[in-house]
Amino acid sequence: MNHCPVPTVKPFFTWPLPPGVHSQRLSHFFEKVNNLHRDLNSAMAKDTIQGIMQEVDELLETPGDLETLPPSQKHCVATYLMTGLESALRHLSRALPEGTATFNYSAGTQLSVKVQKQGDGNVTLNLNQAKMQLNWNLAQKSAHRGPSVVGLVSTPGMDKLLAEAPLVLEPEKHVAPHGTPKDSLLRVSPVLLSDVISAFLRRKNTQNLRSPVTFTFSHPLVTSEPKREVLCVLWDHGQNGCGHWATAGCKTLGTRDGSTTCRCTHLSSHAILMASYDVQTD
Repeated sequence: MNHCPVPTVKPFFTWPLPPGVHSQRLSHFFEKVNNLHRDLNSAMAKDTIQGIMQEVDELLETPGDLETLPPSQKHCVATYLMTGLESALRHLSRALPEGTATFNYSAGTQLSVKVQKQGDGNVTLNLNQAKMQLNWNLAQKSAHRGPSVVGLVSTPGMDKLLAEAPLVLEPEKHVAPHGTPKDSLLRVSPVLLSDVISAFLRRKNTQNLRSPVTFTFSHPLVTSEPKREVLCVLWDHGQNGCGHWATAGCKTLGTRDGSTTCRCTHLSSHAILMASYDVQTD
């Protein structure tokens, strides 16, 4: 007699603390979220997700001594928060019942996740300030039994940790708008325009996707000026684990009426930046 497989999750999942960062607020956060994973079973997956999301929401709303860290350490904390949250949600969401679930929290943090055993065509996940569309085939992982997962998280409070985060441009973007020669380009100063969102699938490797994912962000209106450009970016963890914004893997399709559309072949944490170019003049 055949039985349908029951979703299971490992009993314990550790969310690591960033090395070299000393913060009582962060240590307390990691202690609480790691305790949420103890003695975990499938029936508790939804409660555990809600508990983790609540802790993330509260941490970003009241970061405490995190705000006193130097910018580079804040960027490291942001990297560990975003990657840890993606891993935890990827790990836990496959134990949820089939369907779409949305979670909202007081400081604006949101999660939308869709679980499905089989699917085709496109799937869309909507949050208050962002939308993601992708082909369902990207979410399916033939080597594993059980349902496929697509998820989207919005963390508006992450901007507190990402101030002064560097931006690395693709080579073809090392030219300012309207044809300013690259040897006249002195500096690119990025400003975060949108909420930071993180996308995840059940599969862990989400680089060089065979079909692109489309993101649409809502953000404040931007006036068109010669030395400004709106860019779709993703968070690159970097070799040192502290990370930076990058344009590689995402293309800006257009901006209109406070909305920007991006097409990406790499899933990570994404946002819209406004780059202000300081151009040398004679």
